[in-house]
Amino acid sequence: MERIRFKRINVTDVYMTILTEQVVTNEAGWSAMQPVDRNLKPTGSLVFDAVARAWASDCTLSPAELAEAMGLKIRTLCDLFQVFTGLTTQEFHLRYRLRRLGEWLKYTDEPLKAIAQHCGFASVTAMGRHFKLQTQMTLVQYRRKFRPANFRDLYRWQA
Repeated sequence: MERIRFKRINVTDVYMTILTEQVVTNEAGWSAMQPVDRNLKPTGSLVFDAVARAWASDCTLSPAELAEAMGLKIRTLCDLFQVFTGLTTQEFHLRYRLRRLGEWLKYTDEPLKAIAQHCGFASVTAMGRHFKLQTQMTLVQYRRKFRPANFRDLYRWQA
């Protein structure tokens, strides 16, 4: 029998940006603030479409809370994550929150304590430790490197 292949789901497949608008420059050189597409794309999995919707509205939902909200046993959700992503629920959730954290640092001037709350970290210290393991940069180094000086003119974000 031929091996059945299916698409691996990654964080990008279920992620929704914090941006609501950003400056776009057209071919003629005109720049204007434009809405960002915040529609989630179907993943091909009803479960992961539900995960995407849930974390788009509250990325601090733990895998256990997510399983409960979906009417699944946590073990079932963990197994689905392992099969479809190759990661544990905790690792996938951490990667999602770290991506969200990177956007808050890159596009906003939100204080680190507020960002920790937005992204579901218990403290700025814990957030910084996880972020540095992933990026090899501190929170401040990342913000200095990737946030443009005129970021307020370029981006609008979800409050």
